[in-house]
Order: sequence, then C-alpha cells, then structure tokens
Amino acid sequence: MINERAARLLLAALRQILALAQQHTMPLRPDQTAQILSQLLGAAMSFDEAASVDAGLRDLLASEGMDHELARWSQRFGEISWAEGRYEAAHDAYTRARGVYASLGLRADAGLCEHGLGLVHAARGRLDSAERAYRAAQETFVDLGMHRMEATSARNLGGLLLDLGRLPEAESSFGSARRVYADLGLVEYVVRCDISLSYVRRKKAAKAAGSNRIALIEEALDLLIPAILTLDSMRFEFSSSQTRGAWNAGIAEGSRAAFEMATELNRPRLVAELIEVWLNVGVHSTENAETASQATSPAHPTTPATPIAGAARLVTSAMLPLEAPPRLRMPDGSVALERYFDQAAVSYGVEIRSNVVIDAW
Repeated sequence: MINERAARLLLAALRQILALAQQHTMPLRPDQTAQILSQLLGAAMSFDEAASVDAGLRDLLASEGMDHELARWSQRFGEISWAEGRYEAAHDAYTRARGVYASLGLRADAGLCEHGLGLVHAARGRLDSAERAYRAAQETFVDLGMHRMEATSARNLGGLLLDLGRLPEAESSFGSARRVYADLGLVEYVVRCDISLSYVRRKKAAKAAGSNRIALIEEALDLLIPAILTLDSMRFEFSSSQTRGAWNAGIAEGSRAAFEMATELNRPRLVAELIEVWLNVGVHSTENAETASQATSPAHPTTPATPIAGAARLVTSAMLPLEAPPRLRMPDGSVALERYFDQAAVSYGVEIRSNVVIDAW
C-alpha cells in the first residue's frame, strides 16, 4: 500500500477531480479514472477518508459504465469499514459489490464479498445470516478451487457454530479447515485449528460426566498445549519486540485455558511445568539475541538477517531476533512439558525446542 501522506494527497486530488467532473468542467477519460482508482485501492486510509469520496467516486464510475471498477471500490470500502467497526457501511458496501460482481459473472469476487458479509453479520450478532453467508461463500470457494479461502470460511463458520453450542458441526468445520490448511502447508493455521478443536473438546467435557469428562479434558489438553507451544515459538521470529508482544497476546486465552484444565484435572505437576515454561518464555534471553537484533537493525543495513530453520518456516519472510527459550529441567530430572514438545514435532513437522536445557530451580 502507498503511505499515509501519499494517500492523503491522492484523496485531496480526487475530491477536486470529482467536484470538477460533477460540474462537467473536467471530464475524465475511462483510462484516467481507472488509473486513479488503481492508486486509491492501494492506499492506506481511514473510514472517514474513504467515506469522503465514496459517493462521488461511485457516481463517477457508474456514469462511465465502469461496473467492475465500481465493484472493486465498493469491496475496498467494505474492507475499510469492517476494519473500523463501521458495520452498517461495510454491509452496504459488500452488498453492492457482491451484486455487481454477480452480474458480471465474477463468482470468485462475489464469494469474497459474501464472506465479508458473514464477518459483518457475525459482528452484529446476526448469527443466522452469518452462517448462511459463510456457507454460501464456502460453496463458491470449493467450486472454484479457492482452497485457502475455503479453509478460512470453514474456520470462521466453525467459530460461529462453537459460540452457538453446535459442537459436532463446529468440530467438523474446524476439521475441514485443518485438512485444507495442512494440504497447503500453512502450519500456523493448522495450529490455530487445533486450538479451536481443543475448545470444542472442552465444551463437550462440560456436558459430560465421570470418566468421559476426564477423557475429553485430556484430549483437549493434548491438542491445546502442543499447539500453544508451537504458536508461541513463532513470535521469536519477528524482528520487533512490539510485534512479538502483540503475537503473544493473541495466545493468552489458550494459555489460560491450559492452566484451568490442568487444575480441573488436579494435575499439580502439569500446572507447575506450565508455570515454569511460560515464565521462562516471558523473560528468557540468549547470548545471540543482541547479535541477531543488530542484524535486522537499520543501523546495520548491509548485514544479512540471521537465517532461520525449524519453526521459522512457519512465518513468511521472518527474521530471527531471538533464539527459542531453553528447555527446563524440573527438580525430579524430567524436562518440563517434554511430551507436549514431542507431540508438537509429530503434529506439525517442526522442531521448536532449544538444544539448551537449564535447571528450573
């Protein structure tokens, strides 16, 4: 995307052009309009900035018979509106774009707008409408071989069904998404699906009793802990501590769930290992950290970034500013969460453990 200053200049120029075009004192050729729109679609802008040119730009595109461009702008405006929580505007924009795309026979683009409408409906609490939109979008993506979006719509549908308590359907939807992500080699999203599947097991456990309940909680932990360990390992691949912090915040819910389930099962040893590992993850540093951070610093632009392996390939174009935290040896000589680290390697095909083992106490 073009930077904010360029976007503001572009918007200011566009407002003047739209005003002149409306007065018929400066008609634009279709190629000029298309060029302006192409720049605008790549601009980073706020909702207020986009809304200030929305009506005028749509009128201009409609008057020029530029239906495809009209749909592209409406879709972009829907995305901007969605990102800022302006759900009514997002709904209207996505609906306009979907209609135009459908009339042009552009099913893929119409499907993307349908999926966007699912997100909007879900955010507004219109869950039946959201489910219909997700299912319609998913059907389109399957028909057209749009595998990543097929998985994305299935995963979002799974989250909706989980909230509705329709657990077998949620499990099926998350499982479908997981299989597609695995086929595409998108390990991060395979991991995220496993976290969601663990929540399904936990909700099932809440409705079960006795040994069935215990077995379901154990299944949930067996899915959750390796997934959280793997997802957490990815944050060490970002060059910015701010980015690592934001990433880590995204897995806090899973960490809390793991502690709660271990406590519910009365597994004090597992609770102790979880505490030690997460404390260690939060505070660890290595001798190579400073060197690696310098390798990605603007002060050393000619120094190549540290190459990464193992879990590093989970994030595209990642740099390695920190090594993975050392493993912890517990007082009885065992390594904390070793079984779950083993399971992560089996489930995701990556090694996230450090070669260094230190005493926890």
